[in-house]
Amino acid sequence: MDEKESPIKRSGTFMLAAQLEGFCIGLRQIVSIGITPGKLSVDLLKKLFKDFTQTTHGKPVENFPEIIDSTPGADLLILAETLRSTMMAFLTPDETEEHNKSFGFGKDRNID
Repeated sequence: MDEKESPIKRSGTFMLAAQLEGFCIGLRQIVSIGITPGKLSVDLLKKLFKDFTQTTHGKPVENFPEIIDSTPGADLLILAETLRSTMMAFLTPDETEEHNKSFGFGKDRNID
């Protein structure tokens, strides 16, 4: 298998950052037009927070507000954005560059 055929490998931290990014994108869209996030959205954010606490400890998780079913959409978005931006701090420089490329901000690749 040559380099172009090798599978892409991602760290768990990178995957969690990507999941939080996707969650925030969706939540931004529905909150901006006044749609209340449903129970599945709340449950997913709780799961992402649980995964986050397994990745980090200490200051980033101390006194983090509890996510409950009645948490307003705007508050869910703030909590999700806080988790997302914190996860970005845990990415390696290479992962940060790769993450930025997926959103069009990274360096151009030379493809032969």
